[in-house]
Amino acid sequence: MSETLKKPLNFSIGLVEHTFISFELSEYAKNNTKSIGFDKYEFTFEFNMQVNAKERQIKLLFNSNLLVKEEQLTIELSSLNLSCLFKIINFDEVIKIDSNNRMLTPNALIQTINTIALGSARGMYAMALAATPYSNAVLPLVDPKTLVPKDNQVIL
Repeated sequence: MSETLKKPLNFSIGLVEHTFISFELSEYAKNNTKSIGFDKYEFTFEFNMQVNAKERQIKLLFNSNLLVKEEQLTIELSSLNLSCLFKIINFDEVIKIDSNNRMLTPNALIQTINTIALGSARGMYAMALAATPYSNAVLPLVDPKTLVPKDNQVIL
């Protein structure tokens, strides 16, 4: 690991754009009228990052599915997609390029970006599910450290 990544890191970011892309209920969810216990829900999510070094930006695409476990079955109820665009003010200090021309991004920055996206998704789910039998499905709090590798950098 480089000496730069061992030092405490200060980064300055701004949320430039926050976009609700889509929300869709599955056919099962549209036809179901019975309520489901909050402990039967599961969420899956995926983060995809795109870096624009010229603009000093990172775009995070967040995709999630709400599932329900019923007996031996796991059934998809909905999908949610959003994006967040972040401006990294001190991009050159924070994002490093290695000898293989890969961008090395500190976990602390990725954790911050992921946490913002998860919070956004939590609110979007609450709004989208409010008038459905699934209004008790709440995207749980997630330790952001579990969403990145154990070393101190993410390679983009």
